[in-house]
Amino acid sequence: MRIGNTHADVYDRETDYWRDIEDAQNAQIEAQKNLSKDETNDNAVYKEGEKG
Repeated sequence: MRIGNTHADVYDRETDYWRDIEDAQNAQIEAQKNLSKDETNDNAVYKEGEKG
């Protein structure tokens, strides 16, 4: 029976941890871009409606 973790086990867990954080940050950035894009599209439609 093995007690404790090998360096490889710890490294794998830490790598997964940081990868999860990076994925979450990227998803947040992507969501922010989409929100900004939607606001821009809403403003463009609104301005076109004003002209008509």
